[in-house]
Amino acid sequence: MNAGFILLYRQITEWEWYRNPNTFRVFLHCLLMANFTDGRFEGKPVNRGQFVTSLPSLAKQTSLSIQQVRTALDHLKSIGEITDKAYPKYRVI
Repeated sequence: MNAGFILLYRQITEWEWYRNPNTFRVFLHCLLMANFTDGRFEGKPVNRGQFVTSLPSLAKQTSLSIQQVRTALDHLKSIGEITDKAYPKYRVI
């Protein structure tokens, strides 16, 4: 298991997507997976706060379908909580 922790404010219970279990699960998973140092992946920079993944990988890790993950990511992108750059075989969130 990865060492470390994230800070999560109690005020998150007032967030507009808190009661949507799929979106909240994907958001929390993104927080836990985000890099805490800059790095590289296949020659491309992956900055602190970003991580490399794919839709099938996210679906498996969160026990959701690919469509549910895609919808949750769309919700998070629509309110500016995440950015998402898709490449042919992976994406950087």
